[in-house]
Amino acid sequence: MFEGVNVHIYPSPIISESRIFKITKALISNNVFPQIAIIGTWCPGLPEKEQLDERRIIIRIKGRPPFFRSMGRSFLGKVLFFSRWYLQVLFLLRSMTVICVNAHSVSVLPLCTIIKKWKKCSLIYDTHELETETTTAIGFRKRIVQFTEKTLIRYVDSTIVVGESIKHWYLNKYNLQKVWVVRNIPSNIIFNDNVGSRRALKKELDIKEQEFLFLYLGNLSDGRGIQHMLEVFSQSGNDRHLLFIGNGVLEGLIKSYQSRFPNIHHLPAVPPTKVVQYASDADVGFCFIDNNCLSYYFSLPNKLFEYLMAGLPVLIGDLPDQRELVETYDCGWILTGSINDFVAFVNSLTREQISEKEKGVRIAQRSLSWANEEKEYLKAINDAMRANAPKY
Repeated sequence: MFEGVNVHIYPSPIISESRIFKITKALISNNVFPQIAIIGTWCPGLPEKEQLDERRIIIRIKGRPPFFRSMGRSFLGKVLFFSRWYLQVLFLLRSMTVICVNAHSVSVLPLCTIIKKWKKCSLIYDTHELETETTTAIGFRKRIVQFTEKTLIRYVDSTIVVGESIKHWYLNKYNLQKVWVVRNIPSNIIFNDNVGSRRALKKELDIKEQEFLFLYLGNLSDGRGIQHMLEVFSQSGNDRHLLFIGNGVLEGLIKSYQSRFPNIHHLPAVPPTKVVQYASDADVGFCFIDNNCLSYYFSLPNKLFEYLMAGLPVLIGDLPDQRELVETYDCGWILTGSINDFVAFVNSLTREQISEKEKGVRIAQRSLSWANEEKEYLKAINDAMRANAPKY
């Protein structure tokens, strides 16, 4: 066990960050660090300090003066907010013996680099996506993000990403010697091989057992093919049902379709620990990401693994990492073409075709596990600690 505190920093309220919860639990379970502090941002209704267990604590930095709030989402407003937040985090850590700091976003990489130099500790860059190549990284903001990552990544002791394509991008872009891949496979796995037992959601939605239930699980926002799904199911047969479970900016649009089409449904988001359980009540899982930036093109979303662990074959778009996964296990379908082609596929899908893909799903379940990803994560941490032994 390394003596000292492992600090994880992410500019969010730390409510449903399942990846952070999984990796910190792995570090504690394997006695890598005696204490872990997860630092995020406060919002109304949440405690400033939340004890996850006897060795992990969430600390939410409170306080955003009216001046900062009035700046809204402008670039200057964000710079001012982060400058203040940085100082608050540094003040919080002033008397803490930090042995390792994990930056979970490029926006906190400068802060974590300061902490590394100040505390003489290891620095992990634990990025959740390809942040320099997102839909929001455009114009001046993109140049700032790219400059920040390019300048500071040389201070990082281990870089951890969520997929193979992103790994190779980092290796080539920054001439790194090693990048670790830790995929977002759920840890709360249930295996559901009995298709006949999937009745709970259908009963709740008043769907007949022999009818088909397609599921979209996750954030209801742009870039996830939601508008296309709504258009497809507004034209499909009444025995082909589409259920959205989640919240987001497109919730109103979904509810407007729900009011007009009896085969389109919506339920609010469920706790992360119950995601796989809920998903297991459907027949097919949707995982569509719009190919409108490199980060999306290389994506390997949580929900893809959640569907598979729940026993569902998946419907995906033609993106490289997702295609490789589906083709490796023959656990779903890759859809390209027009809306009419999409409608035709949904309407023609049979129980026999779903059952055939479920064979591949069961193979994927036996091969994919958080336990394997956890081992890679622990290797990355140990590699960083060896490379940058703290000097206390």
